[in-house]
Amino acid sequence: MDAVVKAVAKDAVARIAAAIEERGIAHLVLTGGRAGTATAERIAISLEFAEVDTSKLHVWWGDERFVATKSSDRNDRPVISALTTGAGIPVYNVHTIPGSDAGMSLNEAAAWYGQQLTIQGSDSAFTTQGEAYFDVLLLGVGPDGHVASLFPEHRDARATSAYAVPVRNSPKPPSERISLSWPVLNSARHVSFLVAGFDKAQAVKTAHGKVDAAACPASAVRGTESTTWFLDKEAAHFL
Repeated sequence: MDAVVKAVAKDAVARIAAAIEERGIAHLVLTGGRAGTATAERIAISLEFAEVDTSKLHVWWGDERFVATKSSDRNDRPVISALTTGAGIPVYNVHTIPGSDAGMSLNEAAAWYGQQLTIQGSDSAFTTQGEAYFDVLLLGVGPDGHVASLFPEHRDARATSAYAVPVRNSPKPPSERISLSWPVLNSARHVSFLVAGFDKAQAVKTAHGKVDAAACPASAVRGTESTTWFLDKEAAHFL
């Protein structure tokens, strides 16, 4: 897994630096899980050493578990300090998804997070119509082929009209989650899948076949400029 983490982080930092140089702003979407957390921490360290102007970097999450804000089950908890204190990203540039203790229902929290995309877009308002909003979007892949909190054959994964969608009865606990929707996940210039372990090998193989968002969500996300799969030997076993 270490090699995957290092490769993804190096690639992400280079693309972030290029985006800031070209457009004066960059948007990064992080993912959870063991590999995702390790990659986020590595990115934070690499940004500091690369002397990237992190005041121009915005950070988002592809999904979050709808639990209390300080719960250890959240995807953002392990890396907030590394991003803000370590990498020096302004706190107001780190866009976390509301927790269950934020005074909002699951539906309201999802709607609020989607709204932030438009608010933070400034002169380049968020759109899912053709032009990329994010510069780098990181995604893990579950053994069942899920990405973010969009699970195979799950009713809530079908939603496409909202930017962020509430997910109930998740097959993976906790049962309530918030996820970026299909149009939003497909609104990044560069998509990086980071996958490690033999338990993901079949999902990786399926995702490289026919595009089928319902059966294998991982097959249905593409970057507008590039889509890269960073795999260890075990995850690539069936390719």
